[in-house]
Amino acid sequence: MRIRISRGDAVMAEVNSQAAVASYLGWSKKRVAKCLKTGDPYDGVTVEAVGNDRRGYAVVAYTPTSSERYNSKSECARVYGISRSKLEHLISTGGTAEDGVTTFDEPIY
Repeated sequence: MRIRISRGDAVMAEVNSQAAVASYLGWSKKRVAKCLKTGDPYDGVTVEAVGNDRRGYAVVAYTPTSSERYNSKSECARVYGISRSKLEHLISTGGTAEDGVTTFDEPIY
């Protein structure tokens, strides 16, 4: 998990673990965990998880006759019976699903 450390609008650092945040700021791991969970700043410093949002991002599945919007990659992958990593690969390469016609993309809206 990537964790962003910021003060106001200025990003101070991005690190890979709660232990790294604790070391960087001189906080306890318990303090870091509490701030991540609540989102409340401490001493004017905010820590927030970024990047690997488990909810994921919206995905649109296109066929020649329709399009279907899914709220997350996980939801779309479940519907099509594929893994998230396979779906991400199809999105990045523009490949089709096993049916040979369905393609996937991330919406811009």
